Amino acid sequence: MQYKKFYINTPQRAYNFLIAYAVLSSIYSYFFKQPGNYNNYVIFKSSFFHLLDGLSLYDAYPLEHHDYYKYSPTFAFLFGVFAYLPLLAGLCLWNFVGTLLLCIGIHQTPLTDKQKVAAFWVFLPAFIGSVMNFQSNIHIVACMLINWQALERKQYWIAALCLVAGFYMKIFALFSSIMIIFYLKEWRFVAKYISALTLLMVAGFLAPLLATSWPQLLFQYHKWGALLKLDSSITYGYSVMSMVHLIFNVDFKNEIIQLPAAVAWIVVFFICRNTDYRGRLLAFCSLCFFCVLFNHRTESSTFVIAMVGLGFYQNFIENQKWRWFIICIGLLGVNFFHSSLFTTNFKHTINAYSFKIWPFLIIWPALTYDFISRRLYRNESLAPVDPVPRR
Repeated sequence: MQYKKFYINTPQRAYNFLIAYAVLSSIYSYFFKQPGNYNNYVIFKSSFFHLLDGLSLYDAYPLEHHDYYKYSPTFAFLFGVFAYLPLLAGLCLWNFVGTLLLCIGIHQTPLTDKQKVAAFWVFLPAFIGSVMNFQSNIHIVACMLINWQALERKQYWIAALCLVAGFYMKIFALFSSIMIIFYLKEWRFVAKYISALTLLMVAGFLAPLLATSWPQLLFQYHKWGALLKLDSSITYGYSVMSMVHLIFNVDFKNEIIQLPAAVAWIVVFFICRNTDYRGRLLAFCSLCFFCVLFNHRTESSTFVIAMVGLGFYQNFIENQKWRWFIICIGLLGVNFFHSSLFTTNFKHTINAYSFKIWPFLIIWPALTYDFISRRLYRNESLAPVDPVPRR
């Protein structure tokens, strides 16, 4: 049948589709959508020129764009790679780079072709939403994934570079550093990794000096810290904190929930630090969920991170009814209920109880249980126990 030539049933076809969609949707947004649709990209682009001109990165510029710039001065500086391009070229390149990195990360995982394609179909709707809004979350999850795969291959420079790149985009990407727990026995590698990480962190901090002065750079970091502190005190996002706030109608500091959850999460990782590759993959999925569930800045587009984790995790579930149940509730909660198929009042009701995170509150404990007990399939369709040679 001719249609089989176009059916996405191999990883290569999935990668081609993702990249083609990222570029074509950028072109469509430029020609047929309002400028507000690519407002995020305009914010990133403007931040570079604000840095060059010695202006505060974190003030409002309503004549240029909506919302505030909330990333690091380093990200503003590095965005100069895109800032001088014509708008259409920059939009296409921004989405292309993030999508290409995600494809590289998925390709590096030693899962079967069938498992990679299954993961693709699960996170595809969330990917589409993130790309259409020119968000950085695809870049973040790609950095997290490549960081972990580089740790598996003992490529400490690549691992450190991906962690630093993610951190200077969004601070919560630093959570991916927890994956080093699984390699602590290899102390020489850990020492090299930490050294590379320290060097790149310092280099990233100082990089904007190529475009601004030292006093101005310190001023920008001070403003960034003040904005993040204020942001943390007034917002809960789509998170566990938001759910508690909305249900019990109480105000509290996010740290009251975030810190105990982080401690418990790290303890579980330490307990299971000697697990095999499949266990480490479950740990990565847990990392993706944690970055969404306990992030007070979680937005709709951030859920692509959790959906990538869900795409990997569902391949390892023994009970097929449970597998399809969690896939369905994940897709319904993140994409379907918030689509144009439903009225604004219905969406408002759904948002009023932070419904987006409820599916992951169901899935995350189950994933943690599987991570601890290792009750997984035991057949040839799974990745080998240790597909990457460990030195």
